[in-house]
Amino acid sequence: MEFAACEQEATQSTKEERLRFKVLKAIDARETLLYQLSALILCTPVQESLFLPSRPTDPPAATVGGRQQLRSRGGMALSTTPLSRQGGSNGAMTNSREATKLAQQLATDLQVSGIQCVEALVEWMLEAGAQAEYVVSTALVG
Repeated sequence: MEFAACEQEATQSTKEERLRFKVLKAIDARETLLYQLSALILCTPVQESLFLPSRPTDPPAATVGGRQQLRSRGGMALSTTPLSRQGGSNGAMTNSREATKLAQQLATDLQVSGIQCVEALVEWMLEAGAQAEYVVSTALVG
């Protein structure tokens, strides 16, 4: 009987470790999405006219070819040529539709990832609680 109890405890411990690892993976995935969203925000161009006029450190809007120049909040160089004429992206977001679509996708992924984190954490805590109850009950019986 004692061998069976030890074997069950080892199995429970392994399951708990597996669930803990699942939680860590879910948290890491969500953190990666947050970094991606942060990078998107920093690299997305913003029209100078959208800045609040009360900020004296912002230079006046410059025009390039009759349109307002876009500027990155992260200090990344932005292209003044539309994406379609460039034939590819140089790492900077130049198309507001592209940036919006990517931001929406990241927001959706973050929601799903957050739910997965909570589910994994609850599953792990339920298992840890059940294991703690088992250990206490066997200690009281023995």
